[in-house]
Amino acid sequence: MSSNALPRTNTRLFALGDDMSDGLNDYEASVGLKQNVKGDFDVDLNAAKAAELDLPKKENLENDALSARNVVNSNAKGFLFMAKRQLTDDFGTKPNDSWKTVGFAQGSTEVPADIPGRIKILDGAADYLKDNPGKEIATKNFTQAQARALSKALSDARGALNTAVGNRAKARTLLVTTVKTLRKRMSGLVEEIGQRLADDADEWYYFGLVPPAGAQTPGIPDAVNGHKVSATAALFAWAHAPRADKYWPFKQVIGVDAAPVVLKLTSENEILLEELSATATVKFSVESHNAAGDSTASEVVEVILV
Repeated sequence: MSSNALPRTNTRLFALGDDMSDGLNDYEASVGLKQNVKGDFDVDLNAAKAAELDLPKKENLENDALSARNVVNSNAKGFLFMAKRQLTDDFGTKPNDSWKTVGFAQGSTEVPADIPGRIKILDGAADYLKDNPGKEIATKNFTQAQARALSKALSDARGALNTAVGNRAKARTLLVTTVKTLRKRMSGLVEEIGQRLADDADEWYYFGLVPPAGAQTPGIPDAVNGHKVSATAALFAWAHAPRADKYWPFKQVIGVDAAPVVLKLTSENEILLEELSATATVKFSVESHNAAGDSTASEVVEVILV
């Protein structure tokens, strides 16, 4: 008996969702579906898809903000260590009230590792240079103006990063909640279809499902591709098969393997074969696998390393 369990990954879940939406478009009325109709289904499906697309955008914006913060922080760090060397002439090497006045922590002359601590000293150094303009070194950009500029830039960059991290967290939360809603909708549709159709009805297939009375072994992998990566390596990839949990890859190097050799069971849908002969001809196929058994083998593809 087929269980029509929902896929674990979002990519495969959305693919099944598209299949279900197409089935609802053509068979909602004839099957008599009332609780999980196309309009409601598509709202949930599209919301989850949009959230899936939005998350990488927010992650990229966070990466950009992190890079910008790091650049400003490095510049600030350089200025602060210069300030420490210059102020040592006036304040000495031991912690004292003068160091504290500029922003250094009580009992320390160390440049802080945290951003707020560095901003505090930048502001303190700016005030010190304002009161002691003769201590500025224009040729090294050790000036009040530079201290103020770095303080503002670092504060702004830190704020932008904080915003970006928050937006990424919100996007992740939205993806989790929309996918959860979609899964609930899809499970409800499978259940409702089961209430309306016989276990061997053909209409199950139009929704991307398998009649419960049918076998639950996985589909045959399709769209198998092979590509030369280097003089001694080849990559093989295939599309995810319905109901497949894992895959059995088979390789045969002509002149080396008398028959196809089964490789390690994998949950991925690609495999890199390395340390091949620089003139090898490699034939490849793959079978789907789940708890009910294995599919028949896919078509064979061939890669020639020349």
